[in-house]
Amino acid sequence: MSDAINPPLSQKTRRKRQLLWSYGLIMLAAMAVAGALGIAAGYLENVKDPPAWLIAARDVFNFPWWPAVLMAALLAYALWWSLAYWRQLDELARAAHERAWFWGGSIAMGVALAAISVGAVVSPFREIQLPGWTAMQLIQAGAAGLTIVTLIGYTIAWAIFWWRAR
Repeated sequence: MSDAINPPLSQKTRRKRQLLWSYGLIMLAAMAVAGALGIAAGYLENVKDPPAWLIAARDVFNFPWWPAVLMAALLAYALWWSLAYWRQLDELARAAHERAWFWGGSIAMGVALAAISVGAVVSPFREIQLPGWTAMQLIQAGAAGLTIVTLIGYTIAWAIFWWRAR
């Protein structure tokens, strides 16, 4: 692209983008730590006769509100980061995200919800039992699956947008 269409970025804009990506990496690291803590908490629930240091760690993890507090903090940080990221995008990048969410994310979500709805009423799928799964675990798995399908649709539409725009 020529400089008339896409002028070079100023030093200040480049610094803001680098800082923004650093904040994004902090968010990803915090999410990885939160996931590791969740896995550790699940593991510690099932350990028989753990050493003393594991008992102390399990007592910390058994605080009932820590997942909610941690998730609220991560979501607040993610919202702040998303808004800062959106403000620094140019019009073409904004259009790519808007179209990807509308066409890719919403269509993928609609297809997934239709499949879930059909599976809930069609005889062979309705009788499926998953031993060892609680209702909350099934709800969480369904929400995670719906999110993954939506993100896949978004990614496909986003890639198509940029492929056509080149």
